[in-house]
Amino acid sequence: MNEISIRAAGIEDAEFMCQLLIRSITQLCAEDHHHNAEILNTWLAGKTKENMVAWIAKRQIHTVVAYTQNQLAGVASIENSGFIHLCYVAPEWIGKGIGHQLFKHLEAWSVAQNISELSLTSTATAKQFYQNHGMVFTGTRTNCFGTVGYPMKKML
Repeated sequence: MNEISIRAAGIEDAEFMCQLLIRSITQLCAEDHHHNAEILNTWLAGKTKENMVAWIAKRQIHTVVAYTQNQLAGVASIENSGFIHLCYVAPEWIGKGIGHQLFKHLEAWSVAQNISELSLTSTATAKQFYQNHGMVFTGTRTNCFGTVGYPMKKML
C-alpha cells in the first residue's frame, strides 16, 4: 500500500486539481455522461484553474488534496454545512484507497467542526462508493449537470 498524504489544498494545486477532475469525470463517469458531448461540456464547464483557485480561497469550504508517490491522486471538498461537493480520484489511483481516505478525512473534519450530518448529490458512478461509506438515499433523483443525481445523507 502506498502512503497517502492528505492536506489542505493550496493555490499551487489548482491546475492539477482541474486536470484531475476533468480526467476523472471524462474517464470514470461514462455511466453518467454516456460520452454525450453536451453533458460533458456542461459538467466540465466550471473545471478551470480560476474556479479552483476561487474554491480553495472560500472560507466556508474545506478543500483537500491527496498525494501519493508525489502525484496528486485525489481531491475533495466540503462546506461548513456538511455538504460534500467533491470527492474525486485520478483514474490511475482508483481502487487503491484514495477515495476511502478522502472520505474518512471529510468525516473526521466534520466531527471536529461539530457537523452532525453529511449530505451530497452522488453520480450513478459513485453511489455504491458512498453507500459503502454509510450514506443513504434521501429523496427523489435530481438533475445534475444533465445526468441523474442521487441525494444522500449520513448522520455522524
